[in-house]
Amino acid sequence: MVSSFARGLIFRQKTFEFYPGFVVRHSPVIGFVFRHHEKKFWSDTQQLDDGFLPKKFKKKKKVPPPPPPIINIPGFVRISGPRHNMVVYFEELRRDNSRRKRHGSLVVHGVTYIKDLIAKGHHIKSIGITAPEDLKSVNDIAGPSKEVFQNIDQFPADRYYVTSVEWTRKILGGEARVNNREIWAELPFPNISFPQNLSKLLVLDHVIDGVNMGMLIRAADALRWDASFIVAGTIDLFDEQVIRTSRCTSVTWPSKTGFWHDLYALTKEHDLTLVIADAMPHNKSIQSQNKICFWNPTTQEIYNEIPSSRIALVLGSKMHGVTYRDAGEDIIRVSIPMLNNVNSLNVAMAGNILMYEINRLINTNKSTEKKMTTNNN
Repeated sequence: MVSSFARGLIFRQKTFEFYPGFVVRHSPVIGFVFRHHEKKFWSDTQQLDDGFLPKKFKKKKKVPPPPPPIINIPGFVRISGPRHNMVVYFEELRRDNSRRKRHGSLVVHGVTYIKDLIAKGHHIKSIGITAPEDLKSVNDIAGPSKEVFQNIDQFPADRYYVTSVEWTRKILGGEARVNNREIWAELPFPNISFPQNLSKLLVLDHVIDGVNMGMLIRAADALRWDASFIVAGTIDLFDEQVIRTSRCTSVTWPSKTGFWHDLYALTKEHDLTLVIADAMPHNKSIQSQNKICFWNPTTQEIYNEIPSSRIALVLGSKMHGVTYRDAGEDIIRVSIPMLNNVNSLNVAMAGNILMYEINRLINTNKSTEKKMTTNNN
């Protein structure tokens, strides 16, 4: 560094011979420079950015090494970039119900669910795997992506894609918890036949939360209900949250969509008794011999037995969420008796309880009828 004594001298004159053969010079651009015999230089401005230095003092920039060559995966087309047409296409299928209907396709992810769909004979349009763009060798592919690559015959599809984890997250969304081994698939809307004989129908009226919808569909399938009727205004069965929560059950679940007059026609055709899930009246304490309570909203009459063994259970977005402007006031209600001033439950929790209890009551009635028949004989 330049001493204070030298600095004082420099400010008085621009060039000062500090001792023979050694000159101190000051420049407003590069600061203080010692020059010895016009060959060697040293400056107290070494810490400055190169942009402040004259051209002859600027350091030569290091040329970065060329990027490694892209390893092509045989049989797979790599897609990348936020505006790549296929990235945008798959993202729209995931997010937009109208786009799904226009293209007649949906997106699912997870090797277990894709294997299950293939085993059931569903056609797969395309399969995508995740692998880094700077892949050094195909041997570095891991997890389910490696399984698809090595056993591609077990995953038949029309097209195969590979993306980095960044674009896989964009395709599948942030809630999918994507890792660098994820696989996903595009498949057409499955052609699921509606049952010809219905005895237990789940009716969903304006259920708009995907998690609740997925839980209800999964429970209905586990409890062996026949199908569902989706009242217009309810969330799509192929919504990403519904598919994820139901663990892909909603993709293969039989259902119909329509309005209340379509529901009345369907219940009449299959001789089903409509039962609407509703909250218990606040002004009366209704008790029933069963764990769930069937009652008439007009007369407040309590039914100690299940009205019929052929039920169409209607669930709204909440216990009060059924569209009453379309539902007749004479339709039987069903409630879950609750204590501790709790007046309602989450629709998924309430629906699961009601479906289980209705199953139990129907099976109990069938056992009783069977015993009576045996005794009479």
